[in-house]
Amino acid sequence: MSSPLPVVAAVHRPWFLLGVISAVLSMAWWLLFWLGVGFAPQQLIAPAVPPGHAHGLLMSHGLFGFFIFGFLSTVFPKWQRQPALDRAAWLPGVVLGVLGFALTLVGTVAGRACLGAGVGLLALSHAAASLPLVRVFVQAGEHRALHAWVSLLGLAGGQLALLAFLVGLVQGDTVWTGRALDASVWAFLLPIYATVCHRMVPFFSRCVYPDYELRRPWWPLALIVGGAAGHLALTWSGAAAWAWTAHVAAAVGAGWLAVAWRPWQCRRPALLGSLHLGFAWLPVSLLLFAAQSLALASTGRLIAARAPLHALTIGMFGTLMVAMVTRVSRGHSGRSLEMSAPVQGLVVLVQGIVLVRIAGELLAGGPGGLHATLAAAGLWLLVAGAWAAIHGPMYWTPRADGRPG
Repeated sequence: MSSPLPVVAAVHRPWFLLGVISAVLSMAWWLLFWLGVGFAPQQLIAPAVPPGHAHGLLMSHGLFGFFIFGFLSTVFPKWQRQPALDRAAWLPGVVLGVLGFALTLVGTVAGRACLGAGVGLLALSHAAASLPLVRVFVQAGEHRALHAWVSLLGLAGGQLALLAFLVGLVQGDTVWTGRALDASVWAFLLPIYATVCHRMVPFFSRCVYPDYELRRPWWPLALIVGGAAGHLALTWSGAAAWAWTAHVAAAVGAGWLAVAWRPWQCRRPALLGSLHLGFAWLPVSLLLFAAQSLALASTGRLIAARAPLHALTIGMFGTLMVAMVTRVSRGHSGRSLEMSAPVQGLVVLVQGIVLVRIAGELLAGGPGGLHATLAAAGLWLLVAGAWAAIHGPMYWTPRADGRPG
């Protein structure tokens, strides 16, 4: 099926374009909210749900979710020696995603009815985008990849999280929506991010260094995914003080991989080094979660609030998003696999955002906490805007090398 529109010439193009748009709009929303809290005579944005829940929803199933579908829809057939997806198979998910994100964004301030419609459409988009990947997996037969199987489990977790959020929204139960977003991180984003890294980071490293030893045993990934499941089981059952056991197990797996992949050998080129940098945040964040759980067990108090969460979501997910999507965007637009100096600067800036956001959690309750949160939101908007300006045109213009796709 041919198309005169470059934006639908390949599956990653519309998903990534939707991802960069959602990144800018979601962070602008979050910055406006905190500006209203800190400086406006009345709130500029009054969310229909707790503000953190609205923010988590837009980030997990907008920004990160759209990039995940663009990436998986591209690599799933390649992983399993299958032909690329037909446009008719993936386009419905994109259209539903556009409508769902738009209604969700508007619904965060317009009211629960509009927000519920948006979340419902996001759930339909998630299902419509997952179905072609399931078909590829089934048709692959003996070529089915275990990485694809774990990724599908993560997509199923994301689907359940969206449905759970919708149920909580209908019932007006913020505990339910909070747990749904917890599942979005631990049952959807983390398993998929860890699985993609397990397959692609050592592969990309060997592409640059031919003598690089490809080390990716399955037990570390099993510890990470199992630890994520353990976190949900323990925290939801009221045993958060024991969640450190799951965090430590996952940190062992992530730490082993982070060292076994020899990041000191892969600092250059910057595009490869940024992938290793992003993954390094995983064991760090898991150890922060473990320390938080141990403190809860010994003192009965929750310390550091969402600092470990932001080490994971901004540090790992954010850094890897910039690095991985840059690589795919440049490679699939016929450009060299290089990270320009401005984009390298954005990667460095993301590291600063993690530290600022963690500081905001440690200073929560005072003016320092508000200022740190505002600074992190503003810097995130700067990163999203600059990254969109650099890479956005790659999604609606023909490939630089004149090839189709």
